[in-house]
Amino acid sequence: MKFCVLVSLLAFGAVAKGDGVASSIESLISSMKNSFSGLSAKRDLWYENYSTMTKLTQSDTLQLEELLLVSKMAIPMIWSLYVNQVQGQKAYLNRLVNEELSQSLPFHVEFPSPLFPYFHVEATLTMGELEDFQVEILRDGDVIYSLGVDFDEKRVVLGEAHEQNRIILEGEDFPPFQAAQPFTINVQIADDCAFTSLWMTEMDASFPVPLPTKHHWCTQDYHLASTFSIRLSQDDQGSPDSAEDDQNDFGDEHQEIQLLGLTVYDGVLIQ
Repeated sequence: MKFCVLVSLLAFGAVAKGDGVASSIESLISSMKNSFSGLSAKRDLWYENYSTMTKLTQSDTLQLEELLLVSKMAIPMIWSLYVNQVQGQKAYLNRLVNEELSQSLPFHVEFPSPLFPYFHVEATLTMGELEDFQVEILRDGDVIYSLGVDFDEKRVVLGEAHEQNRIILEGEDFPPFQAAQPFTINVQIADDCAFTSLWMTEMDASFPVPLPTKHHWCTQDYHLASTFSIRLSQDDQGSPDSAEDDQNDFGDEHQEIQLLGLTVYDGVLIQ
């Protein structure tokens, strides 16, 4: 009787042990199936994302190619229209000053006040070496506008007589002046407002260039005037009347900045 019971217990234990192994194997297989299923899902998701990115890239490429094609055709045409418009405005405006010359600084010119205090100044300069210089506009002898360039500090300071307004261009905003490269300073005086833009290259209808930033301020300081004048000087030079003496004293040191041309238009330009 005891022997039968023992055999029965051993047989039951063997069956139980076999069931445990089978359960473990099934669990492992199930886990592997889940893992492969997860990997398959991730693979499908990766492939879907890759396909989406590929389509977006192809679409962006086509759009960029279309944009470049349009740019090549449109930008030169728009630029040409812009230059022609500016030149057309100049053709209809009276010139209060029209100097085409090559004269070293300092330079000073005076002109009668226009009927309305609106005028546009264009001064084209070049320098053999990068030297500090100043541009001033005076109303009946009083400075109402100034522009000073300091190459040591790499700073351009724009302002007016009473220092109520100051615009400082430095760091990335400092204009890219280059030796022996002509540049043009545009200043528009519109009653109490002043507008300035610095062109580092010549305006050519066949070669589009980015439009420079236009800096401006208004003072709400209104005065009638009989005369205006423009004064350009280099470093700490004195008055224009002393130009000949300066050149005699310093030889060619003051020949580095040349004024190539200066024009004052009676009126402002949309530029």
